Amino acid sequence: MGRRAPASELAPIRYDRLAEALGGHGEHVESLEALRPALDRAFAAGVCSVIDVTTDPAVLSELLRMLPQLGLM
Repeated sequence: MGRRAPASELAPIRYDRLAEALGGHGEHVESLEALRPALDRAFAAGVCSVIDVTTDPAVLSELLRMLPQLGLM
C-alpha cells in the first residue's frame, strides 16, 4: 500500500462563502495589510467566523520543509 502524503494541494475553495452560507461571518483576504481589519470584523461579528487567506503556494512553511528530513514525505 502506498504512503499517504501529509500535505495536499486543495482546490481553490472559498471557505469564507461556505461560512456565510451556514449563517456565519466570512471574509477573503489576499494581503497581510487586510488581515488585521478582517480579524477585527470577525471578532465583532458575534458569530462563528472564517477568514480565508490566500497564500503563495510556492512558499513552504518551516514544518513542510522539514517533512522529508523526518521521513514523512
